[in-house]
Amino acid sequence: MNSESKSSGMQQVPDITDALATWQSAFKRMGEWTKPDIGALETLQSATQTWMAHRLEDFQKAVEVSRKMAECKDLGEAAAIQQKWFAECTQRLVADWTALVTPAAWQSTQPRSAPRKAAE
Repeated sequence: MNSESKSSGMQQVPDITDALATWQSAFKRMGEWTKPDIGALETLQSATQTWMAHRLEDFQKAVEVSRKMAECKDLGEAAAIQQKWFAECTQRLVADWTALVTPAAWQSTQPRSAPRKAAE
């Protein structure tokens, strides 16, 4: 600091050039991490479509199960129908979530390849 800034109470502004360069470098690398991977997106799309189809099937089965339960004359029979439906629905849901998460988890462990250049 010079004598003028001491007497006027002004503080010297720190040089942040190095900090800015570090942040810019980090954000450039982050941009590489966030680029979409077409293979991963296609896998995710397929798994998502399967998941949606199974949820529709589960809904249709829920309507059918509700009808069957309404026709039951015995509470035990109705409970058995409901439990069977719930167990099947849960198994499908777990399988679908596994199908959605497993490729994403595997993909996240793989090294990223260098970006491809456009064909000339």
